[in-house]
Amino acid sequence: MDEWRFHVTRPAGIRLRQEDEGRYLLYHPGTDELHVIGPVEKEIYDLCDGRSIDDVVVAAIALLPRPAGRADEAVAREVLAFLSALHQRTLIVYE
Repeated sequence: MDEWRFHVTRPAGIRLRQEDEGRYLLYHPGTDELHVIGPVEKEIYDLCDGRSIDDVVVAAIALLPRPAGRADEAVAREVLAFLSALHQRTLIVYE
């Protein structure tokens, strides 16, 4: 895995609320947008507390259930794609 030296944090003001069926709502007051994430994505979002991107990916790999034969690299790519989507929506900040 490439080394990602950026650290990820959640910007101030983002609100998180649990909804029915284990889903979570993220509200970004700066954009006035709601985003729905599942329980696995919420666990990854919780890891964005100032850790490096590498540390988030490693922790997420350890947390996430996966079917037999699914490589850590595939999970890492999915986690990185999720982090990128959060960043594009300004739900996390790279520092």
